[in-house]
Amino acid sequence: MARSPNTALKVAALLVFVVVAIAGTFLSASQQINTAHSAVDGAAMSIAVDPADTHPCPDTKLLGETCVPLGATFDVIVSADAVPLSGSPPGYSGAQAWLHFGATGLTVKVWGFSPEILWPDCVTLGAAVAGSGGTDVSNSCLLGLIPPLPVSLHKGGLFSFKFVCTSTTSSHQIDLETLGGPNAGNYGAAFWPPDGGPLIAVPGSTLLVNCTSQITPTPTPCPTGKVPASGGCGTPTPTPTTTPTPCPAGKVPAYGGCGTPTPTPDLTDTDGDGCPDQRENGTDEKLGGLRNFLDPWDFYDVETISGPGQDGVIDLLFDVLEVVYHYSPTGDPPYDANYDRGPSAGPNAWDMTAPDGSIDLLNDILGIILQQGHDCR
Repeated sequence: MARSPNTALKVAALLVFVVVAIAGTFLSASQQINTAHSAVDGAAMSIAVDPADTHPCPDTKLLGETCVPLGATFDVIVSADAVPLSGSPPGYSGAQAWLHFGATGLTVKVWGFSPEILWPDCVTLGAAVAGSGGTDVSNSCLLGLIPPLPVSLHKGGLFSFKFVCTSTTSSHQIDLETLGGPNAGNYGAAFWPPDGGPLIAVPGSTLLVNCTSQITPTPTPCPTGKVPASGGCGTPTPTPTTTPTPCPAGKVPAYGGCGTPTPTPDLTDTDGDGCPDQRENGTDEKLGGLRNFLDPWDFYDVETISGPGQDGVIDLLFDVLEVVYHYSPTGDPPYDANYDRGPSAGPNAWDMTAPDGSIDLLNDILGIILQQGHDCR
């Protein structure tokens, strides 16, 4: 259904307000670290391994520390232990965390949005998670984009990161870096205040994780002809032998029968914009569709210096804010053609064209906001 001119103007005005709010909040946050405010509030975060992923440490020297089985996946949880209370209103409207684990052999799985979010007040659209160079991982969430922002007093889990232990015995230090930390910079641990003021930094913390073998008791062997059963030994149950019926040509075994094999997705990306041709030829713009697979400018996924580069999804942290940071209507520094787009080519307002030499509100900032959440992964 086509929008009326009045409706289109209302949408444009709303987006302008969103951009002004985002730019004011994040640009001021990138320039100031309110550590004095943090000291008054006592705002704090901590990190810990999910107890369900641990096992008793086999070495008495490791008592009181955290041990995880060799090669196992484990969750590191970032929690809000104390929230800012001195603001007006008290509480927080956003949170961010940065974990630095160094090149010690641990690997981290980055899975996108909702699987990483534990904070019940979080709006998934405002969240972003990314890894950097195999040594760091971060996550953040903003409760809204248009003031007045929702306020949260939640204490408990905020974010969860999945790590994989090494296959050999090893110890690893994982640091929750504070805002302004040597690796985290402006993405360090902090709360975002509801009034749009400077970010409230929280003290960093450290977690030591040991990848170790599990303690396994030595079982008493059963006599000949017997098998372990119910804590003792019993007579084994004969296993019936069945001969499977082969599937006809063009079918594969599935759910006890035969089914059609799943086709392998075509990841060809002719125009190199980070969205495969198969997605661009689709009919859902939120999945990359309604685009031209020969046009490298219609999927607004920008490469970032601090983030993961083109990651196949247009999000708040590594795309929208990066364009805001490069705002330059005259084409002077910090202008960068990678963050620039020309006017919409239609018929969709989000369908942008090649760079036009300036990064402004109408074509660029509003253009990328219209594409936020479009996902070609």
